[in-house]
Amino acid sequence: TGVMWNNGAGPLESRSNRTSSSSPTWTVDQIIYDSAGGSRRVRTGAGMQYAGDGHDHWHVRSMMTYHLWGSQGTLRSSKIGFCFFDTDRLKGSLARSPTSRVYLQSMCGRKASTSTRNGISVGWGDKYPWNFAYQWIDITGMPAGTYTLRSAVDLYRNFTESSDTNNCAWVRIRIKASGSAVTVVERGQTCITDKTGSPYAEDIAWAKEAGISNGCDADMFCTSNPVSRGLAALFIARAFDLPAATTDHFTDDESSPYEADIDRLAAAGFAPRGA
Repeated sequence: TGVMWNNGAGPLESRSNRTSSSSPTWTVDQIIYDSAGGSRRVRTGAGMQYAGDGHDHWHVRSMMTYHLWGSQGTLRSSKIGFCFFDTDRLKGSLARSPTSRVYLQSMCGRKASTSTRNGISVGWGDKYPWNFAYQWIDITGMPAGTYTLRSAVDLYRNFTESSDTNNCAWVRIRIKASGSAVTVVERGQTCITDKTGSPYAEDIAWAKEAGISNGCDADMFCTSNPVSRGLAALFIARAFDLPAATTDHFTDDESSPYEADIDRLAAAGFAPRGA
């Protein structure tokens, strides 16, 4: 179960529009209200996706993101979009917190809609129960052990907030070899990542700053995930700024997105035939 709630001074509101019911292109704007009762409309980088999984309405993509990681690598949730609206009043003591719902599920539109309005009022939250469609991370085949599970709101910074420091919550959990019980070891509300505490943290930061690797998802690096030889070729070619090759050195990489990088390595002597 995940809860995204509004601890700010004004409502979080987005309005989405498209030119026709058949258009795949949406524009998503944030409505930012001021203390005088006025507002301004700001274009965001957010996208929309229709959820025909029983929700049957439009979702704003990536409003809440879940990751689970441990020694076996980093996994991402199946849930990628949210129709956010007022479901629970969590902190009615906040100034400007309404006593009743302002934003409703019906505002998320239907398949043919050309506009939607999403929002969370001050002091209110939107709760997504654990058993909602795609509200899960597939751990099939994952061994027993200790893992970190983190949820993050607006991970891609599409929306203006009064603070970006309170957008995460995490738990460290222990999964047993048998049964379905999960033990919570500790919990917190900071935006830790799968590279937090890693002995390679400084190298990871350098690689990102140098443009060698941007990681696997927003602030995640997938620190313990396996790397294919093709992806390793990409990293090495970028690190050494290797020039383009003029020869196709291998025959088993024709469908690989890293073929050009592999040839660059071979031309530079990093990956001769038979290596």
